[in-house]
Amino acid sequence: MEYIAETSGYPRFCEGARYWLQWSGFPEDVYTPKQGKDDYRDDYMSRAHWVNALIGGTERLPEGEGKGIPVDLAFAFHSDAGVRLNDDIIGTLGIYCTQDSDGEFEGKVTRMRSRDLTDIVMTQIVGDIRALYEPDWSRRGMWDRAYYEARIPNVPTMLLELLSHQNFADMRYGLDPGFRFTVCRAIYKAMLRYLSDQYSEAYVVQPLPRRRQQSRAVVARDARSARTYGRPVRIYSLYAYRRRSLRQRHKGRVQPPYGGAAARQDIQLPYNGRQ
Repeated sequence: MEYIAETSGYPRFCEGARYWLQWSGFPEDVYTPKQGKDDYRDDYMSRAHWVNALIGGTERLPEGEGKGIPVDLAFAFHSDAGVRLNDDIIGTLGIYCTQDSDGEFEGKVTRMRSRDLTDIVMTQIVGDIRALYEPDWSRRGMWDRAYYEARIPNVPTMLLELLSHQNFADMRYGLDPGFRFTVCRAIYKAMLRYLSDQYSEAYVVQPLPRRRQQSRAVVARDARSARTYGRPVRIYSLYAYRRRSLRQRHKGRVQPPYGGAAARQDIQLPYNGRQ
């Protein structure tokens, strides 16, 4: 069968890494390692070569040709496949590689940094999801595998399989814009923490703007809780509104719509005479 070559009409970034890199002006050995014979392999292999094309000539890849741009890490954001026949969540998986080149990158940096990056990102994502959306979100584990995207880049690299795009229980959250924002912010915080650890530098997480929230005063039960270091305080309870879990409904346990023990957090605020 003969095919007529034509453009898709979509933006290049919607056509995958292979065509985006070609449009961006990278050489053929970057965007088409398979010499145009296999679009699928060209797409995922070109991502790894792109990283090396950026860092070539830096301390990360001193003998390589490239743009001389220092890069601290590489991160591939994926969704996974798989189905559960009940309402179980498949959850999050992290992949890294320490098995190549005697466990070192070409810049003589240990590949165990990829494991450190993966662990920090996984911990932050799963912790934030469990705190804000789903207490039973699954942390599937971390795989040390020689996958192309994890093995070829000469910087610490992580492949994230956030959730299963085939599984209903995962996609109930995967299509939620708030959930997506929480995950992306978790990745940002984790990368910040990783870089802080590598360079022994303090870091500050960019705060979020205040969102609308409901609070109500709670009367202190004793004098000890009503005063802190001799200063009067007022005690407030802040309630986080979470959508009810499908799993909890199936088990006959429904979260109270306006907080409750699982969603309530008491905090003490110094009282300075103003409401």
